[in-house]
Amino acid sequence: IDGINDISGHGTHVMGIIIGAQANNGVGIAGVDWHAQITAHKIAGGAESGVGPSTINVGQALIHSTNSGMNVINLSWGITSHSSYLEQTLLYAMEAPDPPVIVCSSGNDGSSGVGCPAHHFEWGSDPGHDYENGYPNILSVGATTPTGDIPSYSSWTDDHYQVSIVAPGGANYQIEREVRVMEQVFSTWNASGEDPPQYEFLNGTSMAAPHVTGLASLVFARFPGISAEEVCAIIMVSAEDTDGGGRDYRSGYGRINAFYAVAPPAAPENLSCSSGLGENPVLSWDSNDEPDLIRYNIYKKEGAGSWFSIGTVDEPNTTWTDVSCEIGTKSDPIVYYKVKAEDYTEQESTASNTILVWVEGINKKIPENSDLLSEIPTRYALKEVYPNPFNPCTTIQYELPETADISITVYDMLGRTIWTYDESAKPAGYYSMQWNGLNNDGKMVASGIYLISFSTPEYRAVQKAVLIR
Repeated sequence: IDGINDISGHGTHVMGIIIGAQANNGVGIAGVDWHAQITAHKIAGGAESGVGPSTINVGQALIHSTNSGMNVINLSWGITSHSSYLEQTLLYAMEAPDPPVIVCSSGNDGSSGVGCPAHHFEWGSDPGHDYENGYPNILSVGATTPTGDIPSYSSWTDDHYQVSIVAPGGANYQIEREVRVMEQVFSTWNASGEDPPQYEFLNGTSMAAPHVTGLASLVFARFPGISAEEVCAIIMVSAEDTDGGGRDYRSGYGRINAFYAVAPPAAPENLSCSSGLGENPVLSWDSNDEPDLIRYNIYKKEGAGSWFSIGTVDEPNTTWTDVSCEIGTKSDPIVYYKVKAEDYTEQESTASNTILVWVEGINKKIPENSDLLSEIPTRYALKEVYPNPFNPCTTIQYELPETADISITVYDMLGRTIWTYDESAKPAGYYSMQWNGLNNDGKMVASGIYLISFSTPEYRAVQKAVLIR
């Protein structure tokens, strides 16, 4: 690349894992992000030159990559001792206007400890920069075998969480050549300038890191505008806990899963209602498998009306009670329910199966002693107003995770203020109120589209509502 001769073949092998080929290229290689653009930095002279990588070269490569606007920097390299110079270059990258994700191999020294700079994921030595608990845009990557086990060479520390996640790196070194095809990582190889380039089996955390680098590139492409810190969080929360024991020193949050990281969750299955006559409808459904799932959103439709959001259940709960009505008979009104799953990236699944229920007491207010009112939301939210379209009233539901000053304002499509409601120091909780289609002077407004804004000092959201007279 640009005159760089990869004498050892290591860099070519690493880059082949990141970009490789689109799907299978006929020799068994598929890159993690085949559309990624690569910039290579030569940090060593190669085995034949006798000049190995140096911290100065690595630091200069980090600075140049940061200044060039790289989204992700792959470091399939490390040293066993801490380097203050490397830490300063990491700080430079972190405090850039648009910092990159920095993916580091944990090392191939087993339980002897995670190398530098990977160990900065969990530890930072500079108290002047508030990173004593680790650098949030660094991912320290250990290795897994094809069966998901942690090979003995993959570095970890027995008293700190210095491994973020793990990715395929191949089985242990001492294996026969004929089984490498199943147990090591196959990628491009260009040692000593071979022409045409060849392919080779290698293993190590150097091979694990580029899987994560490619995934970080995919996440950036899937969610434009997100930060490096958010990319790291998505990769970690979507990782699979392969041993079932939760976060640990050897595998961190688990093995990366590109599908979970970028795709919306699957639709919840087997939604049902088991309540009897006169009881509140109690909905239940099967739990989803995604590790990055955060909640389920419940939707309701009354008769031939429009669907509206009626409630939220934090994962792993899979039941919800509609306290606004009771199960009735076939002579009573019909309501419909469906559920969608939502993941860490705020992507919603398609809807579950829809169920039909006959109910009485539609639009009954939530009792003051309901358990629903005693729950504390986990985030600010403005739910979909309902009914919508409406006449004469629509219900505005919102959630406060903490005490806050709130403001609800209705605007027309010209941006003019129609109606306002303000309240100071509103306690945390779930709330609903109605707008009856009147302006601040108590006069009816005309049919049309209105914007309902809900805001606090920390949050703002807007819903569109249609009034039909």
